[in-house]
Amino acid sequence: MAAGCEYYSADSSVWRTFLDFLGDYIKHVLTPAWGKAELAKPFERRHVIMQWYDGMCRHQQNLQLSPEGL
Repeated sequence: MAAGCEYYSADSSVWRTFLDFLGDYIKHVLTPAWGKAELAKPFERRHVIMQWYDGMCRHQQNLQLSPEGL
């Protein structure tokens, strides 16, 4: 995958979909330290990206995997 002037690659067990890549990419751009600092804050004080992340995680908990594991 390419983003800007950089090329990223991983085997299919890491990124099975484009959304898998986007999840890893945003962690790379914003840094894990930033994400951990935001998660330590009360929900209302977190950056909106981390509020969206919380919603995505809650949504994923309610999904059922397909036979392909997606």
